[in-house]
Amino acid sequence: MKKHQGFTLIELSLVMIILSILATGLIASARTYWIQSSINEARKTTQQMKQIIMAFAIIEKRLPCPDANGFPGSGVAGPPDGQEDRVAGACVGEKGFFPSVTLGVSRLDPWGQPYRYMVQAAYADDNAGQMSFTLEDPSATIEVRDAADNPLATDLPAIIYSLGPNTADTLATASDIEDQNIDANRIYVQAEYSPNGSNATRFDDIVVWLSPFELRARMVEARVLPEGF
Repeated sequence: MKKHQGFTLIELSLVMIILSILATGLIASARTYWIQSSINEARKTTQQMKQIIMAFAIIEKRLPCPDANGFPGSGVAGPPDGQEDRVAGACVGEKGFFPSVTLGVSRLDPWGQPYRYMVQAAYADDNAGQMSFTLEDPSATIEVRDAADNPLATDLPAIIYSLGPNTADTLATASDIEDQNIDANRIYVQAEYSPNGSNATRFDDIVVWLSPFELRARMVEARVLPEGF
């Protein structure tokens, strides 16, 4: 009578250990791929949003106002509705959520949070149909700095950003540099992607800005502004 050949308990245990290691590696790889894919999607979307607000400026002779609904410090109640908020030709606030419904683009980032947006009033409020390219109050300018507090861009008309994968953590306990992107001032930070850094260095926000020169060039190209403006 032949003996039945099969796996011993030790062999089965080894197989299970190997499968567990492989599964752990595959899950980690899939998670890394998903995170990077989501970040790339958010970067692509914010760049598209920048192009859209320039197209809006060509048509309307101004940049769009933010959606102030439910934005911290705006004083406007209710959840974000994606509509720009204006009263008597002026923005309700310079900071808010991106007016996605007004502009016909995606409202939420890959992590289910609305994109955020800040615009200088001089570029968004009505001014006899003319966009202001002279900033009379330097303290009112929007600025982006790096993690070491060095200026990357100044005098910006607008900025578009997502708080990234750790939005909930950022809103609850922001890192030292991420805090700049949720406080009440006009200074933002763009730093190297570091989701697992210390509380001083952790950063995963996606930040895109519009320079005044880029906007002017687009307006001149569309013949909204004269050459040499």
